[in-house]
Amino acid sequence: PWRPGLLEMVLVGRVSDVIGLGDIVFPASLVSWGFQSNMAYAYASIGGYVLGSLMTEVASTFGPTQGLPALIFLTPAMLGTVSLVAIQRGEWDQVWKGRTD
Repeated sequence: PWRPGLLEMVLVGRVSDVIGLGDIVFPASLVSWGFQSNMAYAYASIGGYVLGSLMTEVASTFGPTQGLPALIFLTPAMLGTVSLVAIQRGEWDQVWKGRTD
């Protein structure tokens, strides 16, 4: 049956994974914003994506449940790395409140 908002990956004739659009759309939007705003934010968001992916793999491998949504780790990791860069650069207000002054 079709489930809106999910993409299924078929490998060797069987469904191996389900990816929610939030696992794709949010990260892509944040990386795109980073490239548009400042290259430092783009690199931070990509680094956060890698960190979040690693945390997801570790939690899925060693955690009590399998099939843990990647969005649980991707979003906080990406926003965290972008936030750290904003704090380091003194641009917290510009990033989170949209100020350009």
